Amino acid sequence: METKFHFLLKWWKLIAFSFAVLILGLGAFLTYRAITRHRDLKETLLWMDQTYNPHEGGDNLGQGHGWEIHYVRKSSMGEEVTQKFNSTFTHDGRCNLTIHSETCF
Repeated sequence: METKFHFLLKWWKLIAFSFAVLILGLGAFLTYRAITRHRDLKETLLWMDQTYNPHEGGDNLGQGHGWEIHYVRKSSMGEEVTQKFNSTFTHDGRCNLTIHSETCF
């Protein structure tokens, strides 16, 4: 009877150890996914800010992609700017974006 008890004790230790390893593995996997997702979002928002919004000192390249200029051809040699729009965006670090649009000219 004593050997049967020792066998059950060893069996329960094996189950408890396996369960602990499973829980720790699952926790590590979910933590890694959450950190990776947050880092990817942060990098994407930074890239969007650097390419879409205008920045100081960048001349033509620093204007960003958020601008739009409408021209009218005055003659065969020249054009005149009729409207100029500028759009920028802000974010709160998560998935909430706000786009600001203004008429500059």
